[in-house]
Formats: sequence, structure tokens, C-alpha cells
Amino acid sequence: MKKTNVMNRRKFMVTSLAATTAMAADLSGISGIPGFSNVKISDMKVGLYSITLIGIWYRGKGATLEDVVRSAKKYDYDGIEIDGKRPHGNPLDWPTKRCQELRSFADDQGINIYGVAANNDFSSPIPEHREAQIAYVKELIRMMSDLGAKTLRLFLAWPGVTKHPQLAQYAVAQDILDMNYAILFRLKMVRLLV
Repeated sequence: MKKTNVMNRRKFMVTSLAATTAMAADLSGISGIPGFSNVKISDMKVGLYSITLIGIWYRGKGATLEDVVRSAKKYDYDGIEIDGKRPHGNPLDWPTKRCQELRSFADDQGINIYGVAANNDFSSPIPEHREAQIAYVKELIRMMSDLGAKTLRLFLAWPGVTKHPQLAQYAVAQDILDMNYAILFRLKMVRLLV
């Protein structure tokens, strides 16, 4: 049987870090590439992604977004990216006034709010599921505007994560996503046969 080269998260991170370091070490070498002619190392900004402190990847309580801003300042990050789910960035929990208060707090700390990361799955064969995702994205765009953020990062087929009494797990969510893909495949096969 042919063995494939599978890249796990750790290998991906090491490879990405090596590539980024190489690029940062010699940005002048990419000046001929469109879009990179004016890039300087001083233009690069590093942000803390709030999912790191959301409280599902470690034992203990999740940090508040104010705590994330404080951590970003403490560890010399330039800004933060807010994960778009509870307890951090679910737009149902973030009316305009609360967003503006966080924006003001981050400004006082000298921390930029770069963006929000949506956790989407547009791959469901069920129209209501896809429509709920569209409504979620619409509310995240409103929230971004209220926060003064400029970027919304979308996942097109994020399987999700389930909370476990001790740590988060992907297994249950991945099984559901796999089942959705199996249903889509069957529907496509039926259409081909008809």
C-alpha cells in the first residue's frame, strides 16, 4: 500500500514558521512580486487570536475579551483577532454599545482589533442550516463594524468542536460533517441516475 505524507497541525505550524521566517529574513528578495514591492518588516503586525484563551483547549475558565486585550498588551502583540463564538465573539452577546466599549478599552491599551473569525459550515445539505450561517455572517459583519475591525475570516466547512468535561474534541462534530458529505454524495448520485 502506498504511504501518503500526512501533515498534522504540528508539522504544518513548523513548516509555516520556517517559511515565514525565511520570507521575513529576506523581504527584499520578493520585491519583484506584485503586491510586495512596498512591504517592510516594520509593516508586519502580529495579533493574538482569542481562541487561544477561550477555555476549551485547556483546563480552566476562559478569559474575557478584556483579558485577551490585556494579554496582547502584556506580551507585546500589536492587536487581537476575536473568535466568533462564545464566550468571546458570538454576535448575539455583542450589541453595538458593548462592541464600542471593547473598542474603547482596546484603544486605551494600544491594541488594535484586527478582525473576527467566523466558524461557518456552508456545506450542510439542509437549506435552513446554510441560511442560519448567512444570518450569522451578517451579524458578524455588523459586529466587526461596531468594533472597528477590518477583516472577517470565514471557514466554509468548519466541522465545529464539542466541549468535553475536560478538553474540547473534534470527533462528534467531524462525524456529523462526514455524514453531511455522505448525504450530499448520495443526492448527487441520485441526480446522475435520474
